[in-house]
Parts: sequence; C-alpha cells; structure tokens
Amino acid sequence: MRFSPSEFIVEEVTPSGALLEAGKQLDLGKAGDQGLEKDFFSHFVLEKTNWNSSQAVKEIARRLRINAKRFNFAGTKDRSARTTQLVSAFAVKPEDLLKVRLKDVSINGAWKARGKIKLGELSGNRFTIILTNENMGKPVSRQLVEQNYSRLNGLVPNFFGSQRFGSLRANSHVVGKFLLQKKFLDAAQNFLCATDEGEGSGGFEARTKLAGIWGQENCFKLALDFFPQHLKYERTVLGHLSQFPTDYIGALRKLPRVLQLMFVHAYQSFLFNQVLLKKIGESDFNEGEEANLVGYESAPTALEEELLSADGLSKDDFLLKSLPELSSKGSRRKLFVKLNGFQILQDEPLTIRFSLPPGAYATVAVEELVK
Repeated sequence: MRFSPSEFIVEEVTPSGALLEAGKQLDLGKAGDQGLEKDFFSHFVLEKTNWNSSQAVKEIARRLRINAKRFNFAGTKDRSARTTQLVSAFAVKPEDLLKVRLKDVSINGAWKARGKIKLGELSGNRFTIILTNENMGKPVSRQLVEQNYSRLNGLVPNFFGSQRFGSLRANSHVVGKFLLQKKFLDAAQNFLCATDEGEGSGGFEARTKLAGIWGQENCFKLALDFFPQHLKYERTVLGHLSQFPTDYIGALRKLPRVLQLMFVHAYQSFLFNQVLLKKIGESDFNEGEEANLVGYESAPTALEEELLSADGLSKDDFLLKSLPELSSKGSRRKLFVKLNGFQILQDEPLTIRFSLPPGAYATVAVEELVK
C-alpha cells in the first residue's frame, strides 16, 4: 500500500470529542482563558502535508526564534498524509502563531489555554482514505469492502503496522532484539548494513559496501566517504565508530533517545503481533481482550515466554543494565479495536472513512477491509 497525501487524511479527535477538521478554522478556547498572562500556554491546530510532526514544530519554532522544547503534542502524525493535530506552545501568543507561513503547513486556529498538551491526550483519529487499484496494488471494489466490514463485525485486529518496524528496511525490531540480547556489535551492524533493494539515493549500495569491508582496518572512516549525506543517523554512528571502533554502545547512544527507544518498542510490537496472529487462529474476536507489550514488570503468558525463549530472552532482559535509559517496564494493549463510524463516501474513486482509538493503525484496518 502506497498512498499519496491527498489520498490519506488524518484528523485528530480531542479528549473532549472535538474533531480537528482539515481545512477548517477552529477556536476551542474556553471562557476566561483569553485573559491569561503571556507566560501561559497557547493551543493551536496544526495542519500539515509532507511533514512529520516533529519537523513541522521545529520549523515553526525556528521561524518564531524560540526553542522547539516549548511545543508539545499528543502524538506523531504521518509524514505522507494530510493531517491535523492539536499542539501547545508555552509563552507564545496566538496571534504570532497565526502569522507563521510555511509551505504545506497551516495553523487552523490558535487560542490561549491553561496547560500543555500531553502525550497520548487524544480520543482518537478520523481517517478519510481513497482506495484505488494502483495504491492498493490489487483490484478493490465497494462490494469487497462491504463484505469484509460485515465479516469483521466492527472489530479489527490491533496489529502494529509495518511502519512500526521501519518504513523501508523493516529491521527496527531486529536491532531491538540484538540490544536486548546484549549483542551490541550485531545491533550496530544491522542498523548500518541491513538492506532493502527498494532503498534509493545510494543507501543500498553504501550498506552493501560497508558489509563487505566490515572488520577491516579503518572501515568506519572509509564508510564516511561513501555513505550518503542524507543518512545522517547512520553517519552519526559511523562518526563515533571511526574514532572508537569497538565502542558500539557509545555509537548507538549517539542516536536520538527516541530512536533508540523505538528499537526496543519495535521488538515488543513484533512479539505482540505474533501473539495476535496466534489468537486470530484460535478463536473469534473479542473487543476486551488484551496482551502484553512485554517488559521487566510484565507477567508473560506461556506463549509470550515461548516466543521470548526462542530468541534467547526473558522479561528480565528488558531491564538493560548497559543501556538503562532503554529499559522498559512493559504495558498492555488491546488485541482488537472498534472500527467506529465506518462509511463509504463515494464509489469513484472509492473513498472510505472511519475512526480508530489512539495507537491503532489505519493501514491495518484498510488491509482487513480489502482482503
């Protein structure tokens, strides 16, 4: 599945139930908040296309000549989509936010508020998606979608989508597994050298070349000469290894912490998906069922322990003494989620709309609807 931004619209739903509709100006300010002093917060609706959330916020901060740490939002929205979301800004006037002009970015309203937006502070997202034979890679029809919606009985498996594991190379969970196994050389090597033939702009060739000279003297210094500039995270790791060739922990620590955590989270997600696959094969869907995102405080099921053991791991390995900042207590996640407000808006092109709770993947729902 490959959608253009015009074919994939994501509109956030706030905790109060307000829909941040694309292309629509909103003012969700509360009575009394307009009198707040300037050191309080402003909230604004960010609409963007071809930007991820962090990049858009950083550029807005740069235009306003302030630190991006003043901004917060409930969750990251896809880059390859037209999206809306609520963002908070500390000590920034609403009128200053409304003056920001960026290509493919608009501020659909800004107002005074009493606090910042916290991670996960949303009710869900509404998706409007155009399905074509081209973007789905196979024939799709209204009849097929309606039949599958009926089969699902309003519930979809809550799989983590492929983007959780890396949009192209799909190896984030492999790096995470090596980290948990304390195989730090393997983690660094997989991060740098794992390939996908679809990777363009010299990435595939550079990774293949490094794999061929790995272990040779000055291989990391040599790699800096041929690794493309746009692979900035890989070049950061290579830069450290060129000075300290065996310090794989130190090299991986040069990556942004959010990226380091993503590796461990991806492995947790991989295990969850394996459990869900097994559950689908055994019984009917049940909206209330949950499974572990395994961590060191989890109580793993027999199946989860079996999957961990196959990788030479246990729940205790999620307490990483060498990288304590990446340790994970674990959490729980629903195995199935409700597909709310499902509609077929038009037949040509086939356009569908539905809402999902936070953390659920629309691409997974689409896959189920076109089976």
